[in-house]
Amino acid sequence: MNHKISIGLIALFVLFFLLFNAPFLQVPKGLTNGLPTIMIYIGSIWIILILLMRMISSKEEKNNH
Repeated sequence: MNHKISIGLIALFVLFFLLFNAPFLQVPKGLTNGLPTIMIYIGSIWIILILLMRMISSKEEKNNH
């Protein structure tokens, strides 16, 4: 694994670890279109994490070929 990719994955881990901690999870309150805002927050952060990890891993695949 490339050193830059390792650094990127570690940075993503730290960022999303912070976003899933108590201070940030207490911010979204209430309902949006009948859904709890916390569910929308967690779902959107999770999808963003998956997309960013895919972008980083696709860069690794391009570097290997």
